[in-house]
Amino acid sequence: MSGDDAGEYLFRADRSAWAGTLDGWVAGMALCRVEDGPDGLGGVLDACFVEEEARELGLGHLLLKSSLAWFASQGCSGVDGIAHPGDREAKQFFEGAGFTARLLVMHRSLE
Repeated sequence: MSGDDAGEYLFRADRSAWAGTLDGWVAGMALCRVEDGPDGLGGVLDACFVEEEARELGLGHLLLKSSLAWFASQGCSGVDGIAHPGDREAKQFFEGAGFTARLLVMHRSLE
Protein backbone atom coordinates (compact mmCIF):
# COMPACT_ATOMS: atom_id res chain seq x y z
CA MET A 1 0.00 0.00 0.00
CA SER A 2 1.34 3.41 -0.90
CA GLY A 3 1.24 6.45 1.35
CA ASP A 4 -1.59 7.83 -0.80
CA ASP A 5 -3.64 4.69 -0.16
CA ALA A 6 -3.04 4.94 3.60
CA GLY A 7 -4.63 8.39 3.63
CA GLU A 8 -7.84 6.82 2.35
CA TYR A 9 -8.16 5.07 5.70
CA LEU A 10 -7.04 7.95 7.89
CA PHE A 11 -9.00 10.91 6.59
CA ARG A 12 -12.40 9.54 5.55
CA ALA A 13 -15.38 9.02 7.82
CA ASP A 14 -16.32 5.77 6.06
CA ARG A 15 -12.91 4.16 6.68
CA SER A 16 -10.84 3.26 9.69
CA ALA A 17 -7.33 1.98 10.37
CA TRP A 18 -6.25 0.14 13.50
CA ALA A 19 -2.72 -0.56 14.72
CA GLY A 20 -1.96 -3.35 17.16
CA THR A 21 1.07 -2.85 19.35
CA LEU A 22 3.10 -5.02 21.68
CA ASP A 23 5.47 -3.21 24.03
CA GLY A 24 5.52 -0.19 21.70
CA TRP A 25 6.15 -2.27 18.56
CA VAL A 26 3.49 -2.05 15.83
CA ALA A 27 2.96 -5.74 15.24
CA GLY A 28 -0.37 -5.70 13.39
CA MET A 29 -2.97 -3.63 11.61
CA ALA A 30 -6.52 -3.69 10.30
CA LEU A 31 -8.01 -1.62 7.46
CA CYS A 32 -11.78 -1.18 7.37
CA ARG A 33 -14.27 0.51 5.08
CA VAL A 34 -18.02 0.89 4.80
CA GLU A 35 -19.78 0.60 1.47
CA ASP A 36 -23.35 0.71 0.19
CA GLY A 37 -24.73 -2.66 -0.81
CA PRO A 38 -28.03 -4.21 -1.86
CA ASP A 39 -28.94 -4.83 1.80
CA GLY A 40 -27.81 -1.43 3.11
CA LEU A 41 -24.45 -0.59 4.58
CA GLY A 42 -21.86 -3.33 4.67
CA GLY A 43 -18.39 -3.48 6.12
CA VAL A 44 -15.26 -4.64 4.33
CA LEU A 45 -12.20 -5.68 6.29
CA ASP A 46 -9.61 -5.06 3.58
CA ALA A 47 -6.73 -6.24 5.74
CA CYS A 48 -6.14 -7.75 9.15
CA PHE A 49 -2.48 -8.63 9.48
CA VAL A 50 -0.19 -9.55 12.37
CA GLU A 51 3.56 -10.03 12.05
CA GLU A 52 4.51 -13.70 12.21
CA GLU A 53 6.54 -13.21 15.40
CA ALA A 54 3.45 -11.85 17.18
CA ARG A 55 0.90 -14.42 16.05
CA GLU A 56 -0.81 -16.75 18.52
CA LEU A 57 -0.92 -13.96 21.14
CA GLY A 58 -4.47 -12.81 20.38
CA LEU A 59 -3.55 -9.52 18.70
CA GLY A 60 -5.38 -10.41 15.49
CA HIS A 61 -8.54 -11.19 17.44
CA LEU A 62 -8.29 -7.86 19.29
CA LEU A 63 -7.92 -6.03 15.97
CA LEU A 64 -10.90 -7.92 14.59
CA LYS A 65 -12.98 -7.22 17.70
CA SER A 66 -12.22 -3.48 17.45
CA SER A 67 -13.02 -3.51 13.73
CA LEU A 68 -16.34 -5.32 14.23
CA ALA A 69 -17.34 -2.84 16.95
CA TRP A 70 -16.52 0.05 14.60
CA PHE A 71 -18.55 -1.54 11.78
CA ALA A 72 -21.51 -1.95 14.15
CA SER A 73 -21.23 1.71 15.21
CA GLN A 74 -21.39 2.67 11.52
CA GLY A 75 -24.67 0.79 11.05
CA CYS A 76 -23.31 -2.07 8.96
CA SER A 77 -25.52 -5.14 8.60
CA GLY A 78 -22.57 -7.47 7.98
CA VAL A 79 -18.84 -7.60 7.29
CA ASP A 80 -16.82 -9.21 4.50
CA GLY A 81 -13.21 -10.19 5.15
CA ILE A 82 -10.63 -10.59 2.41
CA ALA A 83 -8.53 -13.76 2.21
CA HIS A 84 -6.37 -14.33 -0.84
CA PRO A 85 -6.23 -17.72 -2.62
CA GLY A 86 -3.92 -20.13 -0.85
CA ASP A 87 -3.83 -18.08 2.38
CA ARG A 88 -5.13 -20.84 4.63
CA GLU A 89 -4.13 -18.97 7.80
CA ALA A 90 -6.37 -16.04 6.87
CA LYS A 91 -9.23 -18.38 5.94
CA GLN A 92 -8.92 -20.24 9.25
CA PHE A 93 -8.68 -16.93 11.16
CA PHE A 94 -11.92 -15.68 9.62
CA GLU A 95 -13.73 -19.00 9.99
CA GLY A 96 -12.67 -19.16 13.64
CA ALA A 97 -14.32 -15.76 14.13
CA GLY A 98 -17.62 -16.90 12.60
CA PHE A 99 -17.11 -15.77 8.98
CA THR A 100 -18.28 -18.03 6.15
CA ALA A 101 -17.23 -18.04 2.50
CA ARG A 102 -19.74 -16.38 0.15
CA LEU A 103 -17.89 -16.10 -3.14
CA LEU A 104 -14.88 -17.62 -4.82
CA VAL A 105 -13.65 -15.62 -7.81
CA MET A 106 -11.67 -17.58 -10.38
CA HIS A 107 -9.37 -15.91 -12.92
CA ARG A 108 -7.31 -16.95 -15.91
CA SER A 109 -4.87 -14.66 -17.66
CA LEU A 110 -5.06 -14.54 -21.45
CA GLU A 111 -1.45 -13.47 -21.88
